[in-house]
Amino acid sequence: MAQNNPTHRSLATRVKGRLQRALGGEVVSRHDFASDAPSPQQTVDIFANQWISAFPNDLGVTAGW
Repeated sequence: MAQNNPTHRSLATRVKGRLQRALGGEVVSRHDFASDAPSPQQTVDIFANQWISAFPNDLGVTAGW
């Protein structure tokens, strides 16, 4: 039901436009879903270039500097 809400469509359209301008191109909408659980490194990589931090060595993940 929420998909048919005009307010949600308007917000989605604005967000898509902002992404296009920020990325300098077309934003491709995909509806593929992962079938496996993310690894700890993939979880950290979501925030690549967004923070500077380090994790304990025993976690086996690398963060940005």
